[in-house]
Amino acid sequence: MSGLTGILLIVFGLAGVLFGLRVDVEDGLKKCVLETGHAGQIMRGSYSVLPRGREIVVEVREAETGRLVYSSTRGDELFEITAAVDGRLEVCFQNLPDRKHTKVRHEEHFQALSV
Repeated sequence: MSGLTGILLIVFGLAGVLFGLRVDVEDGLKKCVLETGHAGQIMRGSYSVLPRGREIVVEVREAETGRLVYSSTRGDELFEITAAVDGRLEVCFQNLPDRKHTKVRHEEHFQALSV
């Protein structure tokens, strides 16, 4: 009986993970840890969009009280990354032609290229 219970837990656990990922994909929002950053600094970030990965370069455009705002373009994409004081990032992608949010999940890891 415990073997069957374990299998059921694994199956439902995987379903929960997949459902959770789907919700994240639909939200199009990702939070992660920012290592360093200040106005005028160039940051390079890599993110993986299911099922493939790409690399982006962002520039810190504006430093506001309590947060940093990043923006850049890559092809037909515009994205803004807002970093809260605690270092967590909120990333929002928009398509330039229709200004609709793209529904993607991405993992970011940023490092400073210049200071």
